[in-house]
Amino acid sequence: TSAGTVRHEGRDGVVAAEAPVIARPKGAAAMRVVVVDDDGEVRRTLRGLLERAGHLVFEADNGRHGMELALEVQPQMMLVDANMPEMGGLDLTRALRQTRIGRTIYILLLTSLEDEERLIEAFENGVDDFVAKPIRPRVLAARLRAGHRVIRLQQEVEREREEIRRFAAELAVTNRRLQEVALTDQLTGFPNRRYAIERIEQEWASATRSRRPLSCMVIDIDEFKQINDTYGHDVGDTVLRQASIAIKNGLRSQDVVARTGGDEFLVLCPDTELGAALRCAERLRQSVHAAKVLAGGVKLRVSVSVGVAQRDKSMNDADAMVKRADQGAYVAKAQGRNKVSSVQLSAVADPPGVVKKSQIQPMGGAQVDVPPTAKVKQSPQ
Repeated sequence: TSAGTVRHEGRDGVVAAEAPVIARPKGAAAMRVVVVDDDGEVRRTLRGLLERAGHLVFEADNGRHGMELALEVQPQMMLVDANMPEMGGLDLTRALRQTRIGRTIYILLLTSLEDEERLIEAFENGVDDFVAKPIRPRVLAARLRAGHRVIRLQQEVEREREEIRRFAAELAVTNRRLQEVALTDQLTGFPNRRYAIERIEQEWASATRSRRPLSCMVIDIDEFKQINDTYGHDVGDTVLRQASIAIKNGLRSQDVVARTGGDEFLVLCPDTELGAALRCAERLRQSVHAAKVLAGGVKLRVSVSVGVAQRDKSMNDADAMVKRADQGAYVAKAQGRNKVSSVQLSAVADPPGVVKKSQIQPMGGAQVDVPPTAKVKQSPQ
C-alpha cells in the first residue's frame, strides 16, 4: 500500500484504496457516531477515519448491542453493516425507527448489495443513505458531509421548535398572569367581582348537580364612608387591606372570598348548610373586630356586618341567594352593626292578597323593611 493510503480486506472485501480525506464541513460541530459491524477490522478502520475528523466514535459488534448503544449515547449518526449474523442492519434500522431517539438518527447502511429491490427495501425501512462496499474514504467522506448537512438542518428545525415551545410556554404564563390581574382586586389581593360572578355560577351549578348545600355571606365594613371622610382614602385603603387579612383568617380553607365593591366582600361556602355558615360568619366577625388597625398614626377598631344565606328551593338562581345574604347584611347594620344575620322566607305563606312586612326596630329608632314572609335569624354573640 502506498503512503497515505488505507487498505483493509475483510470478509466483505472492504477496501479503502484512497487517502482518508474525511473532514468535517467548515464550522460543523463534532458528531457522536456509532459504528455497528461484526468485523473488527472494519470497525477499527472506520473509527480511525472518523476520529481523525474529530468525531466521537462508539463501536458495536452486532445489531442488538448497536441498539442498546444507540439508546444510551443518542448519536447523531450510525454506520450500520447490512449483513450481520445477529440482528442485521435492516432489522436494527426498523427497531430504531420505532423509538423516540432512533427516529432522528441519520443511518448510513454499509452494504455490498447491488440488487435494486434490496436497496429500495432498505430506504423504505428507514435507511437514510448507503455506502457500497468496498468502502472508499472519499466516497464515505462525501456521504458523511451530506448526512451532516441533513443533521444540521434537523438540529436547526429542533432549535426553532424549542424556541416556539419556549415562546408558547412564556405566552401561556403571561396569559395566566393577565387573567389573574383581570380577576384580582389589586388592593386586597382577593379575587374581584368579575371572578365572583363566574365562580358563584360554577358553585351553583355544582350544587344543583350534586344536590349538596351551598351558602354565601355578604360582608360590609361598618361606617367605611365615615372612615374615608374623616381620615382620608389612604387610611381607608389600609383599613380595607387589614380587614381583608382578618376576613381571610376567619374563613375555612374551602371558602372562597372576593371583594365585590368598595367596602363589600362576598364569601362562597360550598357544601355548607346555613348553621355552619352562620358559625363561620361569627368567627369571621370576631376576627375582624379583634384586629386593631393602625393607619396613618391612628388606631381604629373595625367591625363588619355580615349577612348569610343558604341556597333553597325558593331561589331560581345564584343571584337570588346573594340578594338574600345582602338583605341579611342590611338587617345586621340596622340592628347596630358588628352583627351576623340571616333572612329566611317563612315556610308558611300568608293568604292570597295579604302583604306583610316584618319590621325590626334597630338602634337609633330607624325602621328596616324585610321582604314579606321573612324571618330573621342571628348568630349568638
